[in-house]
Amino acid sequence: MFLSGTKKYHFDSVPYLGRALELKQNDAQYTLGLLYFHQGNKQMGMEILQNYSKDNPNNCQVKKIIKAIKSGGLKFESS
Repeated sequence: MFLSGTKKYHFDSVPYLGRALELKQNDAQYTLGLLYFHQGNKQMGMEILQNYSKDNPNNCQVKKIIKAIKSGGLKFESS
């Protein structure tokens, strides 16, 4: 989580988040989905966020993010 929260190293966190998923730490899907979206891999980001939403149906925040992505309203500033 620390790496994903840094401006310089956030993309370096992808392999670690992937490993967390392999170890059944499914909450990593949230951050990983956002990172893929931020990298420009919108399809992969959306798939991961939708899986996270299915696993966490009461999480309103991820539903808002998915809706914003679909409407084109979610944008990241370039670093």
